[in-house]
Amino acid sequence: MRRVCPFLQAYGSLVDARTAPPQESPLIFIAVKFTVRSAERDNWLPAVDAFTLATRQEPGNLFFEWSYSVENRTSSSCSKRSPTRRRASPT
Repeated sequence: MRRVCPFLQAYGSLVDARTAPPQESPLIFIAVKFTVRSAERDNWLPAVDAFTLATRQEPGNLFFEWSYSVENRTSSSCSKRSPTRRRASPT
C-alpha cells in the first residue's frame, strides 16, 4: 500500500506535485531553528557557504536549504532531507 503525505493530501492542489519527494522509502528530515544576531544577518549565508555546498554534495542528500522567517528577520532555519540507511539483515 502506497502511503500519501498528509500535507500533500490537504494542500496538494496548491503545490507543484513534480517537486514533491517520493514517498516509497523512509526518509530522515532534520530541521534546526535558531536566531542570527541582527548585525550579522547579511553575513550569515556567505559565512556558511562552504558548509552548505559540502552538505548538498553528501551522497543521498535530497535537499539542504536555509530559510528566514517572514515574521522575524533574525529567525532562521535550515532543513535537510536524506534517505534512511538500511541496516544489513543478520545472516
